[in-house]
Amino acid sequence: MSEGLGVVGVLGGMGPLATIDFMRKMIEATPATTDQEHVPVVVSSIPQVADRTAAFRGEGDSPLAAMVASGRRLVDAGAGLVVMPCNTAHLWWEALAPALGLPMLHLVDAALAECVQRIGRGAPSACWPPTPPSPPASIPTARPRAAACSG
Repeated sequence: MSEGLGVVGVLGGMGPLATIDFMRKMIEATPATTDQEHVPVVVSSIPQVADRTAAFRGEGDSPLAAMVASGRRLVDAGAGLVVMPCNTAHLWWEALAPALGLPMLHLVDAALAECVQRIGRGAPSACWPPTPPSPPASIPTARPRAAACSG
């Protein structure tokens, strides 16, 4: 493990298998030859967070307060960086990240950075996510991400 890497906090449980899948991928991607060379990680896996899809559709409670509480557990445990494997939970990333006060990886930003690294800025590329309905006013508007790949 590199000195100064710090502890990665995984804000998980939304759903639990996404958390386990992320952990497996992180471990497999780590070039460690001993257990001690792996990245130190703390996980807060609280699956009782309100349903993100229902909240996005305006049909359920906001998960933000529960996500902040779960994230604060990571802060209290010494995390220096937070990752959140749940795609849908990223709809609340803009409000969550400053509430935790730690650097927080955004899945879409990471995917776009990888896209730029692999094919270059301005190269033809496309993503076809399903078109969601317009979010209710209770969800902060996400900042545009596609600009990262434009020339």
